Formats: sequence, structure tokens, C-alpha cells
Amino acid sequence: MDPADLERKIGPHSKAVLIVHMSGACGDLDRLLHVSRAHNLLVLEDVAQANGASFQGRPWGASATWRSSASSLTRT
Repeated sequence: MDPADLERKIGPHSKAVLIVHMSGACGDLDRLLHVSRAHNLLVLEDVAQANGASFQGRPWGASATWRSSASSLTRT
């Protein structure tokens, strides 16, 4: 997710941002969190494909208002 694109798409009815970490990869989490908080939006993180991954020494999802994770043999 591109933080600049996120900021352009935020509208008057926006309530939250859903960040999905795919195959253990994430975009610019610092900027995404900054944009989300600047607009007073909830931050939701789907970390199901990033089990055990961290960002600046903290597990992904630790900065979120809400996080979702799952473990399954079919997940990477």
C-alpha cells in the first residue's frame, strides 16, 4: 500500500485502514501509521501471512488498533 495513495483515498466517511502483510512483506509501515493517525483512523493489520515477522524490533500488528492472525498449514 502506497501511503500517498492512501492519503488521496481518505474521505469524510473513512473510519479505518486495513493493512495486509502479504508473504511476509509490508510497505512503509511508519508512513502508513502516520497517515492513518493524522486522519484519526483506526489501524487494522492482517498479519496472517507474516507470523513471526517484526518491524523495528516489534511484531507486526503491535502498532495496530486491531490485528488478525491465523496459523494454518496452507499459509506461508
